[in-house]
Amino acid sequence: MGKICIEPISRVEGHGKVIIVLDENGKPKEVKLSITAVRGFEQFVVGRPAEEVPRIVPRICGICQVPHHLASVKAIDDAWNVKIPKPAAKLRELMLLGNIIHSHALHFYFLAAPDFILGVNAAPEIRNIVGLAKENPDLVKKAIALRRFGQRIVDITGGKPIHPITGIPGGISKSMKEEERDELLKEIDKIIEYATESVNVVKEVTNKFMDKVKELGVIDTWYLGLLNEGKHTFYDGTLRFMSPDGNEKIDFAPQEYLDYIGEQVVPYNYSKYPFYKKAGFPDGVYRVGPLAMLNVAD
Repeated sequence: MGKICIEPISRVEGHGKVIIVLDENGKPKEVKLSITAVRGFEQFVVGRPAEEVPRIVPRICGICQVPHHLASVKAIDDAWNVKIPKPAAKLRELMLLGNIIHSHALHFYFLAAPDFILGVNAAPEIRNIVGLAKENPDLVKKAIALRRFGQRIVDITGGKPIHPITGIPGGISKSMKEEERDELLKEIDKIIEYATESVNVVKEVTNKFMDKVKELGVIDTWYLGLLNEGKHTFYDGTLRFMSPDGNEKIDFAPQEYLDYIGEQVVPYNYSKYPFYKKAGFPDGVYRVGPLAMLNVAD
């Protein structure tokens, strides 16, 4: 029995390593993902005034900082029994959507596309965004434009393109100026065109690997997503767990999450493993993200 350690993992937004345990025949027996960075934000915020938390927790990540910012400020709204004005809710949701635009463009074009488009056998020194730019400069220009547009939305609505500060208990501290709105509207048709092209690129490159995906990508898990009257939504709504076979659906309010979600601590990982409490650990491990969002929707 032996083991293979891959450290650091490249193409991820963070720090980690993979440990592959081998059996007596040298075949993979167990694979462990280890997130190696200590975060500790649960302790950083102890004793702090509640209104400081939305300014602290975005530092968990420099890429998905908006969800941390908005989740924390929404929790304070709820704790203080505050109903925010509709314009504030719309600006918060726009901030989140801007973050999604930039984050998805980053993930596909900068982290995944070099392997898919240039091929996993391409030399490592060219299998990156620079190599992709040499292969298809127009495509990379559109990727950069998508990221820039998403970050500009966050900048306008969040006060900063990274680690936003405008979400405050009871609403938002910055309104959108007419000229800022017009700036975004001037570009939106072009950005929608680039996003549509990106979807087609994703379909084209992933279709080449569907036979491998069916073998390597099949992992039975629960699914968790946010719904508004059964329809997929991003910012506000009801949470739904769905069983791996799709036969069991459990809806619950975000405020009830402690009744449904548990956290498992493992010795090799600084990140906890969340799971659906009724199913237990590890059977109740669940996934979020695009696949889960689509699966749980009516």
